[in-house]
Amino acid sequence: VKIVDGWNCDLTIPVTIDEPQEIKVTASIVSPTTCLQTQATIQVTATGGSGSYRYRQGTSGTFTANNLFTLPPGTYEFYVQDANVNTCLSAASNKVEVVAVQPVSLTVNAADAFVKCNGEATARITFSATGGVGGYQYSLHQGNPTAPAMTISATQINATDWAFSGLATGTYFVKVKSGVDCEDNSSLIDIREADAISVTSTVSNVTCKDEKNGKITVTATGGTGTIVYAISPRFDRVVESGVFEKLAPGEYVVRIQDANGCHRDEIFKITEPDLIRVRIDRQTDEVCYGA
Repeated sequence: VKIVDGWNCDLTIPVTIDEPQEIKVTASIVSPTTCLQTQATIQVTATGGSGSYRYRQGTSGTFTANNLFTLPPGTYEFYVQDANVNTCLSAASNKVEVVAVQPVSLTVNAADAFVKCNGEATARITFSATGGVGGYQYSLHQGNPTAPAMTISATQINATDWAFSGLATGTYFVKVKSGVDCEDNSSLIDIREADAISVTSTVSNVTCKDEKNGKITVTATGGTGTIVYAISPRFDRVVESGVFEKLAPGEYVVRIQDANGCHRDEIFKITEPDLIRVRIDRQTDEVCYGA
């Protein structure tokens, strides 16, 4: 700045005009939506400008000293005003999208939830989940969905499906959890089993020493579908009749098997009588020739 008086004397004074730094605004979600919490909390931070800040969501409305905004699903931008006497206004912040969380849903396939062989633990429950926020955690509960989770882990069987395997008869519930509060329970899954294979049998022993006329007759009920039979040592030869004849003395195993491959082995022993031994105690010769 140059100053000149009436005598044409002058003085030059340097003057520097400063400007505040640009107000830069960043917005981020600090508390996201959940299945039960339908609004997210967004925090707005600012740098630059002068003094304290005031915040506003959108291009209109009132500025506030609170930099936390609780908002429903939607896309938002924020503006900041500083304490400068001219109330400098920032450019828009980055866009923040609040997404609604869909309820988690559990789908159960109980097609294999059946014990095919009586007394075993071979049933399987298959299931998948959608919705929530991902990161699904599965648990299995016996008798009641509020019962403590069983100590069994789910196994992934393809891109979407999981399963609990090796289950015995009983009633079960599958539960899925996603995120903080997204949960769903299956309806009751009643695992039952096939009837046990019951056997009645008769054995006919060999009638004479060293003969092969022993006989084993086995009749089976229960199981699933058609019952077939095989006798040792040829278990690869199955027949639909449980009658085995022309057997030599010895021990035999008869295998009874149903349509599911469930089998039961029965052991039989065929005996034989002792050899008939003849001894001549007395011999009388003829007293007359030709008599």
